Amino acid sequence: PITGHVLQIQNKQGQFKKWKDIKFSPKSNYFILKNLTKGTNYGVRLYVTNVAGKSNVSEEKQVKTPIEGEFQCSE
Repeated sequence: PITGHVLQIQNKQGQFKKWKDIKFSPKSNYFILKNLTKGTNYGVRLYVTNVAGKSNVSEEKQVKTPIEGEFQCSE
């Protein structure tokens, strides 16, 4: 069984293009990212964990925030 989800986000316009890991519940099938910057390009990807380790990382999706605030990422 899945023991956790890890959403990775990367600010494509930032000076340091490092992936940030955000862990969330294995019982959830969505996560709301907050405090994103208006009009900014981000890369997002996902992997899951279980007792055997972690899955392969999903294909990166490019997103741009249309408004300041929240962006919902669903599985």
